[in-house]
Amino acid sequence: MSHRKVSVLALALAGAVSFTTVGVPATFAVDAGTTTSVSVVSPAAQPNPSGDFEIDKNGVLTAYTGSSAEVTIPDGVTEISTEAFGNAQLTKLWIPASVRVIGDDAFVSQDLREITFQDDKAHPSQLATIGDRAFQSTSLATITLPGSVVTIGDNAFAGMSRLTSVRLGAKVAAGQLVAAFPGAKALTSIEVDANNGNYASVDGVLYTKDHSHLIAYPQAKNKGGSYAVLDGTIDIDDYAFADASVTSVTLPSSLRRIGEYAFESSRLTSLTLPDSFETIGSWAFSYASNLARVDLGGTTTVSDDAFLNDLALTEVNLRPGLGRLEEIGEDAFGGCTNLTSLVVPASVTSVEGVSNTGVDTLELGDRVRKLSIVTRGVRNVRHIVVRGGVNGEFYSEGQASNGRPESAFFGEGMTTFSFWGETPRVVVLPASLTSLELDEDAASDVKANTAIYVVGKEGSQAWKTVKAAMEKAGYATANLKAYSAPTLALSGTGIAEAGAGYALTASLGTSTTVTATATGGTQNVREARFVQLGPGNAETVLQDWSAVTSGVASYAWTPTSADVSLRVDVRDASYALHSTTLRVGSSPAPQPQTGEWKQDSRGWWYRNADGSYPKDQAVTIGGTVYRFDASGYMRTGWVKDGGSWYYHTGSGAQASGWTLVGGSWYYLDPSSGAMVTGWTQVGSAWYYLNAAGDMATGWLKDGGSWYYLNPSDGAMATGWLQISGTWYHFSNGGQWIG
Repeated sequence: MSHRKVSVLALALAGAVSFTTVGVPATFAVDAGTTTSVSVVSPAAQPNPSGDFEIDKNGVLTAYTGSSAEVTIPDGVTEISTEAFGNAQLTKLWIPASVRVIGDDAFVSQDLREITFQDDKAHPSQLATIGDRAFQSTSLATITLPGSVVTIGDNAFAGMSRLTSVRLGAKVAAGQLVAAFPGAKALTSIEVDANNGNYASVDGVLYTKDHSHLIAYPQAKNKGGSYAVLDGTIDIDDYAFADASVTSVTLPSSLRRIGEYAFESSRLTSLTLPDSFETIGSWAFSYASNLARVDLGGTTTVSDDAFLNDLALTEVNLRPGLGRLEEIGEDAFGGCTNLTSLVVPASVTSVEGVSNTGVDTLELGDRVRKLSIVTRGVRNVRHIVVRGGVNGEFYSEGQASNGRPESAFFGEGMTTFSFWGETPRVVVLPASLTSLELDEDAASDVKANTAIYVVGKEGSQAWKTVKAAMEKAGYATANLKAYSAPTLALSGTGIAEAGAGYALTASLGTSTTVTATATGGTQNVREARFVQLGPGNAETVLQDWSAVTSGVASYAWTPTSADVSLRVDVRDASYALHSTTLRVGSSPAPQPQTGEWKQDSRGWWYRNADGSYPKDQAVTIGGTVYRFDASGYMRTGWVKDGGSWYYHTGSGAQASGWTLVGGSWYYLDPSSGAMVTGWTQVGSAWYYLNAAGDMATGWLKDGGSWYYLNPSDGAMATGWLQISGTWYHFSNGGQWIG
């Protein structure tokens, strides 16, 4: 952080002086009346102190004009105004009991090494207010504030590189001291009078009295060691661990927020956030040069620059299984060039922080509202896959240091697109597109060699919009193509369709040649891989990505047990992944268990009769399906399992049929609980569920035809219907015909 360079407080004493003994506080134990005696310069024998001090009629010291490094402020001064000692060279200071206010920047950047506050029974200090940056960048090693102090300004003790300890009185008001100590790199202890009703010092660490906020951790405390934040702490405040030399911090399950700059330039090597955590503030872990591994737990928001320039960072677990993360702010992982993989949960709606990392392929779910990638001379991802959006916007700008991106795929629900600078070589745009901007100043080879695919037929509204944008920017419209959704089918001896996947009827230990046939997609190179799924969905890559000929790939699979399955993945030049699964026999349903529910600080889990517990799987208990995460805790909310979405209520029970979530209706297959998308018949009525599963209402355009879905219940209209005073006619298939 930058520090304002200001000359500060120095108070001179001309002529002869005498010494008297003045009581000053010695300790902040419960016995607050204890004092100790030290020899300090007394103002009693000053022959003409007014010659070095400008003091107004209200007792406000507005300027010091002397040159002494050891200064005694005259008795009767009530306030030291802002920058009153801006031209001083102060090393030692005595402040009388009459001073009530120390103004902003009063002693900033002074080589002040000793300060004494007059504060005894005969002369109790009246000091109540210490202004912003009052002692910033001074040379004090210790500071004990009078018990009268009530308010302490921002950065009051910031940048005090020699400061080792601070003692605070009983009257300091609530809401103070956040970001009071950044840059105090020698600090080992912050003590608080035991009678203070707002703050507590726990082993030298400053908390609010109820321990809900950790305000400041002394930066030199326990160098190279570990620290456990107190249970019950909800917030770690701004700058709390900034520059801290502790290397390991254990966080409690109660924690919900980490403030701005909280661990900036800290020595942390790893970070694990609790499952109920919520928000990481801006710059919170920036420049943490040793931070290598991060588990975000239940984080919902990663703010701007949160992990900026963490060069050692190689592993970030965004906890997709929890489905809580929603927002990744601008440059959140900027400069993390050793971070090569980032599995983004489908719950994420806004992403701005993936530029200048080592990530090659960025894949997002189908709830995206905003994706922004700005790469002005820094590294960009090579492939972008967005499964879908909710009126989603995409914005890209700049030229990347690692060359032009290869591909970008955008699913339905993404509507607005802007490409400034370099456009990926292959772009797939959805039928939901309403706006496209291309850079007229793009390089000629970019304009000539960009293939843009549009979902739907030539002449559709999306097609027309894309073509017009290409013509306006000078792109080659010969490279505009229609895109049809890929299909993937499996075949081979004993292989047959079974629900959403395939089943293999064969003896265990018998090799079966599995043939995968893919059609549709882009017209470029297609690749396939074969992955075996074991217990707990553990993955083993049997054959990694390899090019296929004419859309056909084969693999000889030998299942060795009934609890393994084979997943086949294919992708084309867009890098959008399409998968299907081959199981041994019919698809197994979750098996009933006997045991008992247990609850601890993290949540609910289920203990089987033999002492084991289910984890990373679906289990039927008492006729109800529950899902458990990799640690064995019951999951709630949206859960993605085997390529399908399921919803679990607050009790953990899997929902089915019509379900209201967050103000939107979803239809969950009554037989499996899987979320349904597209046209669906329920009873005698037809409904449309968009790519995110939300039930559509009102006017809907699909496949070139208009439909009307009753706003009250979503049912598709047929026949004659009056809408807003006008009669419309719909066919038996729901198409508007006049």
